Amino acid sequence: IEIKNIISYNSMINGYAAKGMVDKSMKLFYELLENKIQPDETTFVNLLEACTNSSNLVKGREVNEIIKTFNFKSEAVNNSLVKMFSKCN
Repeated sequence: IEIKNIISYNSMINGYAAKGMVDKSMKLFYELLENKIQPDETTFVNLLEACTNSSNLVKGREVNEIIKTFNFKSEAVNNSLVKMFSKCN
């Protein structure tokens, strides 16, 4: 990524999420954090979508813990959590 901001990271994470590529999505997420960029609602929804599309409950739980760490609350994220847990269990 040449221009590294929340929009470019979310776009890339979304692309990987659509293909169920949870490991690549997570790698970009951790890179985002290393670059001191604050994740937003879209970031977390995309990460949860990656977990859902890959049926990866372990990574889904990891994302859930990250969301708790950030004390992030939103209806869209909550809905994505419900979807992920229902499809991965």
